[in-house]
Amino acid sequence: MDMVMMKEFAQLENDKNKLEAKLKDIKQRTAEIMPVIMEHMLTDEIDHITMNGRTIFIQKSIFARYENRYDAIQALKKAGWTDYVNENFNANQLSARLRELDKEGQDLPPEFDGVIEKNEIYKVKSRKA
Repeated sequence: MDMVMMKEFAQLENDKNKLEAKLKDIKQRTAEIMPVIMEHMLTDEIDHITMNGRTIFIQKSIFARYENRYDAIQALKKAGWTDYVNENFNANQLSARLRELDKEGQDLPPEFDGVIEKNEIYKVKSRKA
């Protein structure tokens, strides 16, 4: 076994954890100052500004939001927007069910043959000792 690589892997994991912690702090501070910057830009009617090699601007994004999925589907159908309605399933919930079957030592239902398969992924991981 190559102990040099093991040592390098452990160091890389430590470095990654430190960087992730720093990134978390940066994201938190960004979230704190963003509303203040937005207010100033809107009040002062600033479209964009360049600082420290970055152009700062306000971007408008639009997303659909609904309280009740069934009601939203009915509204889409009534409006004739049926192209936006389809049958679906939750892949995360399906994966969780497959993990349960695996723990119980059960196979996938035969109806899944050739359509849905269990994909096993293995990764080398570490945790702080």
